[in-house]
Amino acid sequence: MQISTKQKEIKELKYKIDQTTNINDKINLLKDLVSELGYDQHEEALLYANEALSLSEKIDSKKGKAAALISLGSIYRKHNEFEKAISLLFKGLSLADSENDQLLVANAYINIGLAYSKNHNFNKSLKWYEKAIVACREVNALKGVCSVNNNIALIFHEKGELHKALEKHIENSKLCEEIHFKEGLSTSYNNIGLIYSELGEYQNALDFFNRSLMIKYEFGTQRSIAVTYQNIGTTYLNLKDFPKAKEYLNLCVQQAAVIKDDELLYSIYKDLSNLYKEENNLSEALSFYVKYAELKEKVSQDRRSRRIADLEMRFETKKKEAEIELLNKEKELQALQLKTQFQSMLLRKNLELEGQNKKLNQAILELERFAYITSHDLKEPLRNINSFLCLIEKKIKQRDYGNLEEYIGYSLKGAKQMSALIKGILLYSKLGAEPEIELIDINEVIEKVTVSLAPWVVNRSAKIEFSSLPKLEANPTQMIQLFQNLIENGLNYNNSEQPIIQISSKQTKTAFIFEIKDNGIGIDEQYYDTIFEMFKRLHGQEIYMGAGIGLAICKKIIDAHQGEIWLKGNEDGGTSFFIKLPKNLTSLKQDVQGDHSAELQ
Repeated sequence: MQISTKQKEIKELKYKIDQTTNINDKINLLKDLVSELGYDQHEEALLYANEALSLSEKIDSKKGKAAALISLGSIYRKHNEFEKAISLLFKGLSLADSENDQLLVANAYINIGLAYSKNHNFNKSLKWYEKAIVACREVNALKGVCSVNNNIALIFHEKGELHKALEKHIENSKLCEEIHFKEGLSTSYNNIGLIYSELGEYQNALDFFNRSLMIKYEFGTQRSIAVTYQNIGTTYLNLKDFPKAKEYLNLCVQQAAVIKDDELLYSIYKDLSNLYKEENNLSEALSFYVKYAELKEKVSQDRRSRRIADLEMRFETKKKEAEIELLNKEKELQALQLKTQFQSMLLRKNLELEGQNKKLNQAILELERFAYITSHDLKEPLRNINSFLCLIEKKIKQRDYGNLEEYIGYSLKGAKQMSALIKGILLYSKLGAEPEIELIDINEVIEKVTVSLAPWVVNRSAKIEFSSLPKLEANPTQMIQLFQNLIENGLNYNNSEQPIIQISSKQTKTAFIFEIKDNGIGIDEQYYDTIFEMFKRLHGQEIYMGAGIGLAICKKIIDAHQGEIWLKGNEDGGTSFFIKLPKNLTSLKQDVQGDHSAELQ
């Protein structure tokens, strides 16, 4: 059984990189090494991809930079950093397109499609996959076509269209076999087995799992072999063939222990606990369940530790950039303070801006992805303040006090606008990707929001109607923020004599779906796909208040709770926002789906 082929290739690539003195050769070797490291060795892959980018910039190689950016985007994609991934992938695509390198263009298309798929935007994902197939065929990159076909089938699978997914995987396996693409063929066989297992056709599932395993013995990673052992073991468990199930699950335990994959190991312990429970061996079932629970807790702690380490690494690499940004903000504040002749009137505002700018720069140190937003959207109110303060200074020198009150008002309005933008960014950046959750009553959440909005409700003679809303597992603070933002939108963007907000819910087998319906001004359908972006405003500040960040915060909260949010117009006017949240977030399994480096388990 040859299970170390991939490791040998990685070792050989590292040796060649150390020995070569030609920068172009080193860049190409680094690209190959990043590809081989793949999903399992994220931090190391990130290190080598950044080295390839640095060398490419040193010799001004656009193709090298494009390849490195696409590699970095792929790495961030696999670790659920969607905005960072998309930003890097589009930069890489632009450079690849300018160099007319169709192979790199196709690679960028595939990774952009994967990023949208992982973000559950399947329509956008399929469009990029269609472009990728055309680009791959233009350069005869048939392995790339196989990869895209596999990912399209995975979308059908995730949408519950099992027979459609099965048909696509079988079609893809034939293409992989035709071009002798063994790794792709192994992936197709594995995914065909998973679908047959879901359809209850366990013998067919075993056949394809075993076909996949034979190929993985020659080409696969140790983890991919272990995953297939688990798939075969659970299939035998479904067939009530307990001896065979134990054999393969124990093989998986051994393999997972060798590669020290605790995440895989604790899922196998749960399978073994279920197996012994089926055999009525309750002592063994309990023993493995205790192992499962203990290891699951350790994995959770390890994830938190890795996240902290990742943030520290990103902090160090972006430290200089953040210090420059902080210095620029301080200079802007100093210039603002020097120009004003109304310190007694504006001092409080300047101090507030100074404090919020410090908080903003702390957020930039942790999340550099806000840099492009702050550089554009925060400059507009600063320019307005600066312009009106110059006019005020000119008027005073000329002893012309006309319009001074109006100019001061404009300056204060700009300061308030900038203050709101900064507050929104800080709130957005503080939202955790893994919130602490507990069982909460959504009725109590709405009651707290209603109390918070009481002055606004009384002033507008508004109604907030709700009843019999469910309990679910979520972060209470974030749920209050979520519903408050949506209810505020319904009240703010509303010209009715009596604004009415109606909150209702229904449920599916695994989730609750909430509807927040208003009788406001509505939203044009052309903005449905972009309304959740940062600073996306459909109306000017002079018409409706707001910083344009409320719905972006809602989207981030929903993403952190593995849910969905969408909207539609109502026939009688107004808008309905829909929120889909899982009933039991703690037990929700993370489906490991994607390209050949991350198969379904």
